[in-house]
Amino acid sequence: MGTGYIQAQKKLAEKKKQTVATEAEIKAAYKEVLGRSADKGGLENYKKAGLTVDQLKKDLAGSVEAGRRGVDATKYGVKAADPNSLNERQRVS
Repeated sequence: MGTGYIQAQKKLAEKKKQTVATEAEIKAAYKEVLGRSADKGGLENYKKAGLTVDQLKKDLAGSVEAGRRGVDATKYGVKAADPNSLNERQRVS
């Protein structure tokens, strides 16, 4: 997750007066999207990011890990990627 993306999403949340995800909501999003507990680093990064719950879920769903786990990222608003444009690390085998 790039800092430019985080800043843009943070500004969008501020404009829309949306609520930033709490620690409990971040943990719940990890369980829902990735099926696992949040690791310490991920939890800290998302606490600092200031994303809403929806933005957080979309970001998690669009991750390489989610792709490897077979998560349907479109359920969280991520547009389907062209499989031909993915690099080797992103492809699910």
